[in-house]
Amino acid sequence: MEEAKYGIGVDIGGTKIAAGLVNLGNGKLYNSEVIPTNRHRSTEAIIEDLKNLVQGQLKAALASGQNVELCGLAFPELVNNQGQIVSDWNFDLKHLREEDFPISRVLFDSDVRVAGLAEARFGAGKSFHSFVYISLGTGLSYSLFIDGKPWRGANGYAIHFASSPLSGLCPHCSELSSFVAEEQVSGSGLASSWQLATGEPYPGGVPAMLKAAQSADGPERAHIHAASQCLGGLVAQIVNMLDPDGIVIGGGLGVAGGIYQELTIQAIRERIWAEDCKSIPIQFAHFGNTAGIIGAALSPLESNR
Repeated sequence: MEEAKYGIGVDIGGTKIAAGLVNLGNGKLYNSEVIPTNRHRSTEAIIEDLKNLVQGQLKAALASGQNVELCGLAFPELVNNQGQIVSDWNFDLKHLREEDFPISRVLFDSDVRVAGLAEARFGAGKSFHSFVYISLGTGLSYSLFIDGKPWRGANGYAIHFASSPLSGLCPHCSELSSFVAEEQVSGSGLASSWQLATGEPYPGGVPAMLKAAQSADGPERAHIHAASQCLGGLVAQIVNMLDPDGIVIGGGLGVAGGIYQELTIQAIRERIWAEDCKSIPIQFAHFGNTAGIIGAALSPLESNR
């Protein structure tokens, strides 16, 4: 019997950094470790954490006799087709290089793309010829998959669909207004838009807001309903443009269930233009919050670099 091969995956998020050892043949995750990102620290401190996590996973694998050949790191940033981090929305890691880690095959990529890869290979997307993976968490992003592979785009930047301002004229007063959809529908957006509207942060944060929206027809439900209409329209427009076989929704907020999820799915189907696409399969990430770790470990296998 062929010896199982393992890879290390590291998923760097705005809130937490998660790492683990992954069986590359079946996607099973071992020895997972999660630490807070504390993203407002120095770049050097974050890089030190990344190196320590990789080194710790490598030592654990070697101690148990497992053969580690690959390592992938996923970032909530733009990563180009050469593996360079080119944005710094969350933290400035643009000078970090794949060669900085002590494993022969290391690959950097954007977090949404690797999470979708885990679902394409072993999860909710594996039965689709084409699907769109939507990551709804602290932020909002997407990746299109065709025959199990992500469409990266000419430069590697095909991950955003709600990060730029949208402008339109009010039909009642003709005033031009603009907004950024991600700043209303993502986890951070739900919190910041509530505070902007009320002048105060919501006590207990977004989890408490969602719980209140679930249980009573009050201002929390109105807030979540408005966000779901915006998010549903955005995802429906992706379906209108790309006509995929399915949609897979992941990210911490995306798989949380409850009223936000229910209202968003309803809004997606209502806003899809073609009648025979309104029944498009909408599934939720099989791997939940661990998709990023698993996909990061798998990503060097799928890369042409």
